[in-house]
Amino acid sequence: MNTASNPMSKRDQVLISIFIMSYFFVVMITLLAPCPFKGFMHRYTRGIEILCGLDQSWCMFCPNPRDFNFHTYALVTFKDGSCAYYEFPRPDKMTQLNAALRERMRKHFYDIMPWDDFSVFRPSVARYVARCFANPKNPPTQVSLCYNGDSITPISKHIIPTGTLPVGTTRKTYFVYQVSPEDFK
Repeated sequence: MNTASNPMSKRDQVLISIFIMSYFFVVMITLLAPCPFKGFMHRYTRGIEILCGLDQSWCMFCPNPRDFNFHTYALVTFKDGSCAYYEFPRPDKMTQLNAALRERMRKHFYDIMPWDDFSVFRPSVARYVARCFANPKNPPTQVSLCYNGDSITPISKHIIPTGTLPVGTTRKTYFVYQVSPEDFK
């Protein structure tokens, strides 16, 4: 029996066509820039995006890649008023092997945590940092998530000597968490 002579049924053709069109519709919703339509449709397509692995950010490939170089850190304030500084893992201070092995950490602390789209993760990170500094005699009372950075100037400004390079540093506190005793339980 030759299976090539048995054409696919009309029902199967319709189902496969609907599946393909639905998949490309979800892909197009995922690739849209933030807008009201995407916000509305995202409620219905988010589960499919995660299932298909479409939930990543493609900003790296956009016409305007990030023009800001930064590193994140936390300031922990204790009951007695003293402070501690916690720097999240920085790939530029690691060997290439360690940086590659910790890429998911970098992704979370640099590409996700500082930006408003992912602010839901900030309290969990702040509680984790507070627990790392837990001390019954002098407990943490506040955790501030911050970053330091500089704008990346265009290459053309470095090629033509027009003066000195910019030396300003941007410091931003993007989340402050008030630690409660329940956070240590």
